Amino acid sequence: MSDTSPPRLTLHALGGLRLTLDDQPVTDLVTRKAEALLIYLACHAHPQPRDVLADLLWDDASQTQAAGNLRVLLNSLRRRLAPFLCIERYSLAFNFESHFTFDVHDFENHLHSRQLERAVALYRGDFLAGFNINDSRRFEEWALLERERLQRLAIDALDELLDADLHARRYRAGIDHAAH
Repeated sequence: MSDTSPPRLTLHALGGLRLTLDDQPVTDLVTRKAEALLIYLACHAHPQPRDVLADLLWDDASQTQAAGNLRVLLNSLRRRLAPFLCIERYSLAFNFESHFTFDVHDFENHLHSRQLERAVALYRGDFLAGFNINDSRRFEEWALLERERLQRLAIDALDELLDADLHARRYRAGIDHAAH
C-alpha cells in the first residue's frame, strides 16, 4: 500500500534558511534566488505581480531580461515544489492551502494569540540570518526590514514576559527570558 498523503514543505527562516520537503532537505533548487522567491511569496498573503518579483530579484537587469530570468526560475521551482505555488500569467503566490509549515507564520500566530512563550521559543535567530543575494539590492532591503520587524516583535514579547515574571516574582523564569 502506498502513502498518498500530500507532500509537506517546511520553511525555517528564523535563524537562517532551511527548507525541507517530507523531512528531506531541499538542496536542488537552481539558485539562491529560487529560495528567496519562495520565502518572499510565503511572507505575502496576496499574489505578487510578476514584474515586481522580477525587479525584486534582478534589479540591475532590463525588464525583459529580468522577466526571462523569472520564467527560468519558475520552471525550476514548479518541477520541485508545484503544489506550494500558485502560478498565474501575471502573478505568483504561495499556496496557503497546501500542506506546509513556516516558522515565521507560526511565530506571528503565537504572538497574536498571546502565546508568548511559544512565540519566543520559535525565534531561533534573525530572519534569514546568513542568507543574502549580493546582486539583488531590493530583496536585501526587504529582508532587512522584515528582519528588523520580526526582531522587534521578539524583543517586545520578551519584554512582556520579563515584566510578567517580575510582577509574579518568578525570578528564575525572568533570568531565563533575559538570557534568550
